[in-house]
Amino acid sequence: SDLNSLSSWTAGNFITKQIQQDFPRGLAKHKDKILAFGDRSVEVFYNAGNPSGSPLSGIKLQATNIGIAGRLRNVGGKYSATVLGKLYFFGRAGGGIDSEGVFSYDGANFIKVSPPFIDKYILNLGDGPVDINAFSFYGKNALAVSIPSTPSRWLMYFPDWNDWFVWDSTIFTPKNFSIKLRYSRQL
Repeated sequence: SDLNSLSSWTAGNFITKQIQQDFPRGLAKHKDKILAFGDRSVEVFYNAGNPSGSPLSGIKLQATNIGIAGRLRNVGGKYSATVLGKLYFFGRAGGGIDSEGVFSYDGANFIKVSPPFIDKYILNLGDGPVDINAFSFYGKNALAVSIPSTPSRWLMYFPDWNDWFVWDSTIFTPKNFSIKLRYSRQL
């Protein structure tokens, strides 16, 4: 939109992808940057304060060939979440279905955090949206990946440990927002 307006949209006040043309699939915010995801690429933009047109400028050195995972294109899953200052998202390297997985962005670098067995597990989850959420449990921050075919089962990634777990719960089910659990045990 125009500067300081939510309702006025001047034709010149927009920015297109700078590095590689791609089908737009989503946006994510990480601190002071905006990531523009396509099928096969992601570009990073920052507020450069340009006096005309869009105030955004691209960071060409951070553009990469990681797009939004193909299974999320039409099903509406929540594809990103921020945990411990890093943005995590479902992506695919080079646009291939065999390269789908969970990636992180720390403000400068993209890193794939899911090993091949987790990638296969996510790829074979079946139809339906797969959501990725920030999660906190007993003071430990994690990334929660919902499993649509089994609502009581989540894949959990703990960045502090760089490890994945399958969590089964008959009490909690994944939601489309961050959850902080408080739990007490009676003796």
